[in-house]
Amino acid sequence: MPPLLSVLRNGLVCAAVAVALAFLPLASVTYLGLFYPESETLIQQPPPSGIPIPRALVWNPRLYDLIERFAQLPLAAVLGLEIALYCVLIYTLLRILNPTFRLTTGVNWDQTVLTRTYMHTAPLIKAFLIAVTAFIPVFLAQWVLGRFAYAGILRFGLVGAVIWLLFSRNGVAGDYESGNYEFPRQRGELLSLLGRGALAGIGVMFIVYVSSLLSLDRLFRFERALGNVGPESWTIIAGNFLGISALLGVVGAGFAVALGVPGYTPKMRCIAIAPSLLLLAGVWFYSGRWYPQRMRARYDYLPQSRQTDAQRLAAIAGVRMSPADRQALLIIAPQGAMALNVEVLSVGGLDASKESADRIEAFLQRRNYRTALANVSFETLYDSASLRWDIPERLRIVTTRLENRPEWVYQRLYMDELFSISNIPQARRYIEFLEDENRFVCQDREAMALVGDIYARFGDRERAQEWYRRAQVPITRIGEVLNQKARFVEGTVTGRLLMGDRPIAEAKVGLIDPISLRDRALMFRDRYTLRSFWLRNIAAAAKTGRDGRFALERVISGRYILVIQIPEAKDRDFFKGFAVANAPAEPIEVDFNAPRAELGEIRIVRSGSQNRGMQEPESP
Repeated sequence: MPPLLSVLRNGLVCAAVAVALAFLPLASVTYLGLFYPESETLIQQPPPSGIPIPRALVWNPRLYDLIERFAQLPLAAVLGLEIALYCVLIYTLLRILNPTFRLTTGVNWDQTVLTRTYMHTAPLIKAFLIAVTAFIPVFLAQWVLGRFAYAGILRFGLVGAVIWLLFSRNGVAGDYESGNYEFPRQRGELLSLLGRGALAGIGVMFIVYVSSLLSLDRLFRFERALGNVGPESWTIIAGNFLGISALLGVVGAGFAVALGVPGYTPKMRCIAIAPSLLLLAGVWFYSGRWYPQRMRARYDYLPQSRQTDAQRLAAIAGVRMSPADRQALLIIAPQGAMALNVEVLSVGGLDASKESADRIEAFLQRRNYRTALANVSFETLYDSASLRWDIPERLRIVTTRLENRPEWVYQRLYMDELFSISNIPQARRYIEFLEDENRFVCQDREAMALVGDIYARFGDRERAQEWYRRAQVPITRIGEVLNQKARFVEGTVTGRLLMGDRPIAEAKVGLIDPISLRDRALMFRDRYTLRSFWLRNIAAAAKTGRDGRFALERVISGRYILVIQIPEAKDRDFFKGFAVANAPAEPIEVDFNAPRAELGEIRIVRSGSQNRGMQEPESP
């Protein structure tokens, strides 16, 4: 057979075996890293139940089942499967080196099957005896070589030389049908076998080295740095890992054919080995140079960098690592008003001004939202929107993250937003995203019922009822559930803000749930400074007019407290010596029975016994 055809035939066999061997660790790493919540090597939480899941993170049940089945194979089954696959490789190599090798040369059949039927296994027995005889000296030589420099090259070269000498057609095995065991009588033939075997062994060493360049751990951690690993990103991992394994299997078969098949001339061997060498060089370049460089240049993946992700993002996007501004706000709780600082700074330490957010957004768009700096980027964008009290912008940022390499934390944040914000005009659009099967999938009844709860919260009883029916809520209970979940959505909170007798224009007035004040650790950076992320609790916001009046509209029924931010107040010290007069003594309530809450004139005045002075915040 011409060299190229022999390489292709044996290459297909070796490629198939290499892919099968590679799939076993791929399934195991996938299961332990993505699906098994108690795994010590878990890199992300498994898909949660009871909520709509982004389409990009929904696994095909067949693929999930295939991975789970192979990952949960008993150790004995895995070992047996690997032994069988390696036996196929050994058989292929022995057939390449010596075409006279057979597993059996026939079967003697007899009516008494169990006692007189047997296979002729002389070739197999001969190969086994040669292997056993050679094991001890090879083992000792390997142990001795382990103490020297370049031991790997010597070790692989020695093993290859021994295999070629013992099992080749012109080597010790000779004709497997005979019982002779003889070393080559011609010195040139002996040196040729040893040299070709050593080259084959060294070639295998390079194959092993190249296969380690794009390890499973490296591939998974890279994809995880971009976002949650879903079916699409897993396919990229599997394509790289299995594809490289298949190509290296072809390379190995090419080395074996070119250097092992008896009767080839030197010219034929060169022709046979050239494609394998080129293919190995190509795989090495892809695994060791091109793909890692693409990780760094295209996706900003630098796991060994001494800089934090925030520092690298600041350098790339041109953003400062310090706040551009500082403001103060008042939280008017029933127990008293608190004056607190708010630095325009993200939790990652980046300037979170509108200008910085625009620069980061431009960076994400240049990267098509796929970068290892995506988490710190979206974190800063979300904090910036929270600091500006921009509820529609918060929703846009969260959905943008979910549509571009989603993260579970943003999915939970999305649901929290829909259960906390007021009935703003944009809310309906973002609720309807949950119905778009190209974006989200409801995999269980609890998730469908949750969508119904969201519609009920925003007063859409008809859509809520439809989703409750999808969730198989008993028809007799749907009305009861609707009465429990449906909320009043047209509440209004009005009032007027004054500094003494002067109206305060362009001040921000917002509503938050009193529950958000309970977790002090999440609320404060230090005793007097709020975390920017905490401002996401603002459910409704408005600005005062020239006369200081404000109107918070379309407020969903609930209990709220006021948050106020005055333009000229850049530090909490601004409010020293002041108190709040006519502040609400109880949480503001809005519901069907009290659709409007008129707060009257809330004045910031000089402290006096008749006024409610500023409360000192507790240590977080």
